[in-house]
Amino acid sequence: MNFEFTSYILPLLAAATISFFVAIYTWTRLSTRGAFALLIMSLSILEWTIGYSLEITGATLDTKFVWGVLQYFGIAFAPYGWLIFSLSYADDEKKLSPRFVLLAALIPSITILLALTTKWHGLIWSEYYIIQQGNFSALEVSHGIWFWVHFVYSYIILLIGAVLLVRTLFKRQGMYRGQIIAMLIAVL
Repeated sequence: MNFEFTSYILPLLAAATISFFVAIYTWTRLSTRGAFALLIMSLSILEWTIGYSLEITGATLDTKFVWGVLQYFGIAFAPYGWLIFSLSYADDEKKLSPRFVLLAALIPSITILLALTTKWHGLIWSEYYIIQQGNFSALEVSHGIWFWVHFVYSYIILLIGAVLLVRTLFKRQGMYRGQIIAMLIAVL
């Protein structure tokens, strides 16, 4: 694998660092309500930002492709983590049955498998190539049908999680309201 440094990765590395420290902080408080979901979300974002950093620093199409595909571990599970976290934070944990948690993970799991094998079927990316603009190069893709399935699924569960937190905003008081507002701004 060949890499070339670009300053475009600096904000991504800052985001990865923040996600790393959120994951460590959350790991030390796993017994707290919603901590495991926050851990999933922060690790997903960490993996996604590192993968994207490596994709844009990749000097060859093969390097960019590998890291573009590997990002899907984070891409697929970040919205899932948000939904589970939102349900926990909104005190809707009774909805978090093992069956629901497994069913909600089905689309992200299929997405990862299809991303890893997209060269053979094109369901995530039907075409891919490098696009160059100035000193920035990235992987440009044409999306396959499953990409759009995952896209719709992700935005629906992001919306559901946001609606849950908006409902909770009116039930909570004090610092909890500020936390909810911050989370809603972050998801936007």
